[in-house]
Amino acid sequence: MKTVPPMPSVAQKGTLGVVQMPRFWCKVLLEVKGQLAEGYSASGAGFDKAMLNGLEIDQEVATQYVRDNLPTYPQFEEWVLRQKGGTLPAASVQMVNERILGYTSTEERLRPFKESVGLDPDFPTTAYHWLIELDDWKQFHVRLTAGGGATKRIPFAVEARGPMGAVQLPRLWSKVLLDAKGLLAEGYVACGNGLDRMALERLSLQREEVVGFLAEATPTYLEFEQWIASQHGPVWPEEVQRLNAEILGHDSPRRAAILDAAGMDPNLNETKAYALNRYDDWAEFHKIIAAL
Repeated sequence: MKTVPPMPSVAQKGTLGVVQMPRFWCKVLLEVKGQLAEGYSASGAGFDKAMLNGLEIDQEVATQYVRDNLPTYPQFEEWVLRQKGGTLPAASVQMVNERILGYTSTEERLRPFKESVGLDPDFPTTAYHWLIELDDWKQFHVRLTAGGGATKRIPFAVEARGPMGAVQLPRLWSKVLLDAKGLLAEGYVACGNGLDRMALERLSLQREEVVGFLAEATPTYLEFEQWIASQHGPVWPEEVQRLNAEILGHDSPRRAAILDAAGMDPNLNETKAYALNRYDDWAEFHKIIAAL
């Protein structure tokens, strides 16, 4: 199995609603199995520290728990709750999320970071966490296209949005690339009839052309967006808003099966396919990484 960058983005949340927590859990598991990509830290001094310190949880203790027990993500959240006496204060969660998602850096530092991930250095954003996510995609692409050394099938959860702002397209991109390399996890469809189909239809894109381009050209994600613009023409903000509203509002017919397979409370108040996909991803990731 190739070393891969962490699956969950900085902004992804589990049922506790805390950003960075799923990413921290994922990185530690990858490190334990010798699969954490070079340049990543399993328990860093940046957002990992900000998240755990904000919740008043000892970082070394949390890291050791994951290393020793290899918990599923729901099990890790249960452990966090036990450390806090059964409840996470809403004010602490809000403070952590605002601190991490609101973190910015100087233009002097952001410009070379933007360039390094293939983004126009003048692109109007100061969201540092989003640039980290674009860097994840870059590192994923570099490793996937390097060739050789792949022995395991891996799910790769892409949930953030690219510069276009459209949901689902990054996930579609990652799944087709993995499938082309024979690394798409069992049970996943490279370009399915649910949210993938909805995204392509709203942009008037043909499934065969999209899959063919991705499989043959293996583009970076930003190159994929550029190709979409060449096929579709300019993608207007109103069009992206309609696409996002439809996908984010779509209920999952697999809700019960996903929650059961993920070992989660069947009464969890979540019905949307887009949100439930992450729990499915994390369960599959844990199954694969724990078997190494």
